Amino acid sequence: MDPVTHALIGMGISKLGGQPMSMDNPAFVGAVLGSMAPDLDIVLQKWGDYVYLKNHRGISHSIVSLAAFAGIITLCLMPFYKQFVFLNVWLWSFLGCLSHSGIDMLNSYGVQFLWPLYKKKLAFGLFIIFDPIVFLLLFLYLILEGTLANAMSVGLVSYIVIRASMLYGVRHKVKLYFDVTKKDVNIMPSMLGLFKWHFIVRRSERIIVGEKNVFKRNVKILEELKMLEQQLMNKVIKTPIAKFFAEFTPCYHIVWDDGKKVFKFIDVRYYIRNTFLHHATAKVNDDFEVIDQKFHPYSMKRNVDIPI
Repeated sequence: MDPVTHALIGMGISKLGGQPMSMDNPAFVGAVLGSMAPDLDIVLQKWGDYVYLKNHRGISHSIVSLAAFAGIITLCLMPFYKQFVFLNVWLWSFLGCLSHSGIDMLNSYGVQFLWPLYKKKLAFGLFIIFDPIVFLLLFLYLILEGTLANAMSVGLVSYIVIRASMLYGVRHKVKLYFDVTKKDVNIMPSMLGLFKWHFIVRRSERIIVGEKNVFKRNVKILEELKMLEQQLMNKVIKTPIAKFFAEFTPCYHIVWDDGKKVFKFIDVRYYIRNTFLHHATAKVNDDFEVIDQKFHPYSMKRNVDIPI
């Protein structure tokens, strides 16, 4: 989620727990700071898009790091307050940190929440990065009191349930439409509409990327991508760029350009303006040894060199 929504969630947790929403209350301040702390991995941007995107929502969003962030926040706040109970402030700071990773798990990027025991990112694909309805309900909950505030909290929980129902319904319809099993389908919210969902279907010879509007019956196919031959797949799958892309996204496709001797990697999760969002390329020699590899975040025009 975006930073402002994260901060609102931290405030909301404090209010829900009966904490005064005041800068004089270290528990409240700790919860708000904690709700934004895991995104401090933005400092990795200093080393470029490749390093940042490779590590974003990784270790910094794990439960181990959340506990550490809460401790650091608590220690930093201690000198500024006379009335200070370390364990209490740590607990509220930790709840703020936990809310950050928890809400981030509800979109398609996911987080390495269980690192180091489980290194894959957990993602439930219910929300896009910024959801205006979540934002509005949180804001109203914070400024209202009594019954109206309670209604907003019930509305937020209900909205999460509705999103989960939408995802389940779209997955069910896509499974029936293409006659595939659950493991062959990935569903994620579209970045261009609250009621649109994108899907990825894996068939034996191709990957189908499409869109489903919950209020329409039809299933829209956006792209059909032919699967790479297994012989070529075996040659590229062990390269550094292939390993990076497998960590970056669970849903990717590889295209081989024989004339240019280039493998093109496509993150098929995000489809905007008739193209996919993230790409990478690996140029090889006649022995299929990588001689140049680049990451193309957000656009094919952006070139980030990746060490071989």
